[in-house]
Amino acid sequence: MPQRLAVLSAAPASIRESCPSEFANFFLAGGGGKWYGLPRNGSQRVKCMRPFTGQYERTIDSKNRIQIPSQIRAAIDAERDGAGLYVSLGERPGSLWLLTERGFEALAERMATETMADERSGPFERQFYSSTQFIDIDKQGRVVLPERLVRKARLGAEVTILGCKSRFEVWAREAFEKTYSIDWEGDQWPDWSAFLRMSGPGATVGKA
Repeated sequence: MPQRLAVLSAAPASIRESCPSEFANFFLAGGGGKWYGLPRNGSQRVKCMRPFTGQYERTIDSKNRIQIPSQIRAAIDAERDGAGLYVSLGERPGSLWLLTERGFEALAERMATETMADERSGPFERQFYSSTQFIDIDKQGRVVLPERLVRKARLGAEVTILGCKSRFEVWAREAFEKTYSIDWEGDQWPDWSAFLRMSGPGATVGKA
């Protein structure tokens, strides 16, 4: 039986945001480093989603197959997240988003409840959902990216995979380097204190 460590307010922010709001108490499984959510009525225990992190260089073969990094696969729990992935066009040109089944359901719920219902919502939803496709992860940890999405994102053989909290992204290598040409070892070191202030109560930054 996991040892009880903290209530919701004491759990890491990434853990709080990845669990449903009805889960108030959190537990840490002994030795495994996995957080579990326990509803207020104590009737069910659900593992909270582990954030996707890291940057990886990969290649896409002639059949549009790509190897998902082992660190990314380790963050996916089939019982909790589903066994497959949803892939869609990314927020920026030259990229694709990949989400677990649970992550995609959460995104769809946010789109339904947190976006403005105006003349732009219908066309956007039609474009987004029609360009999103479910794909399987094979036993070797590979996925086949849909041809039309590969063409639309202009992905070549050389790509960069980014962990991005509740999703991971596949970028055309050149597009990634142009979009995120930050010298992490030079004068452009990121201002973490400013980011954390922006990500405080009421801010929208960090809702990836």
